[in-house]
Amino acid sequence: MGQRKNERDTIEQYDYEDTDYLDSVLDDFAPAIGSFLINFSVLEHELTIAIAEFLVDDYHPLGLVIVGRLTTNSKIDLFYRLCVLRDATTSRGTKAVKKLRQRLDEVNTFRNQLVHASWGSLSKDGFVHTRADVDDSDGIVKRIRLSVSPELIQERTEEITDLIEMLDNYTDEVEP
Repeated sequence: MGQRKNERDTIEQYDYEDTDYLDSVLDDFAPAIGSFLINFSVLEHELTIAIAEFLVDDYHPLGLVIVGRLTTNSKIDLFYRLCVLRDATTSRGTKAVKKLRQRLDEVNTFRNQLVHASWGSLSKDGFVHTRADVDDSDGIVKRIRLSVSPELIQERTEEITDLIEMLDNYTDEVEP
């Protein structure tokens, strides 16, 4: 993907934000973020249904009750573990589901960073603060900065479309 490596910057005494730049680019970012979140919601629903069908093939409500309160990360983990349980001893193996899990984890991490970013910190060089952390090497509190642009968000949205197809194909391959 086109994402640059996350960077860190030192937090001075105060961590105030100037939203003037954000105000000037909000109309560029809002549609990309909205599209990403809608597509991510579709992906999460597909994952939920895949788990529900894995648990009870012909009755979604029971599966939905079981996974209803799980986080997306927990759903990804449960889906992966169920697939490994089923596939590890077959000729199918676990290579495909490992790749699927890795990609699901990556897009979920990006979604969490996007949603929880401190958007008032958006800089002209395309970084937004996502969280604060203590640097182990010097003990200084630093902000983790995510590289972001409407184009990058659109790339991630397209990746979600690919993941939905991968998930559908993966689950279709194992139906009786």
